[in-house]
Order: sequence, then C-alpha cells, then structure tokens
Amino acid sequence: MINTYPYKKNEDIQLTEEFRNAALFGKIKVGTRHLFWKKMLGWNYLELSEVERIYRRIEEVNGKTSCCSTDFSMHSLILTGLDGRTLTISIGDSLFRREPERLMEELKKRFPEIAYGIE
Repeated sequence: MINTYPYKKNEDIQLTEEFRNAALFGKIKVGTRHLFWKKMLGWNYLELSEVERIYRRIEEVNGKTSCCSTDFSMHSLILTGLDGRTLTISIGDSLFRREPERLMEELKKRFPEIAYGIE
C-alpha cells in the first residue's frame, strides 16, 4: 500500500525544505522525492518511490442552477503502488485551467521511471 502521512512543518528539516521548494499545481506540490497535496486544512504527502503508475481520471459533471446549466470536468490523480493498491487524489475542476496537464508534465519530467497515462 502507498503510505501517506500528514505533513507537519519543521518536524523534518529536509522534508520542510523540499515542501518549501516544491512546484505548486493547484492543490498539489511536486518535490524532489515526495508528492504533497492539500487535504482539508492541512497537507499530506507520500514518497514517489512507492508509486509504480500514475494516471489522470477526468469525469464530466453536469450541473444546473436556477438560471442555467453548467458542464465542467473534475480531475483526479490515480496513483498505483508497487503492491497494486491505488490512491485517488482530487486535483480539482476544469476551472484550474491547465494545472492538471502541467502537473502530469512535471511528474513525467522529474520521475521518468513511473508509468503514466490518462483514463
């Protein structure tokens, strides 16, 4: 299973430095060894050496308000661990502009040993 942990500032000096220097993509930060993501009021992280495959899931959402209907896409990052178990991290909706695409490009550049895809 992919082990995830809550990030606590200044608990580990190296991890805090990596978090500070990590590239930000909406709700997700990509560090040199870890992936950080916003969850509720804090941040969680995992070590990317435990991940075998990463892909993005895009789900179309149709909404209606009192005046009109709205269509948008929800993006999720699906990570598969070395043991085959998966973890889903919400990236956000299509209002995040190109953040999901930029995130995948950055992950591929920094971690080429991981398999990537889109569902």
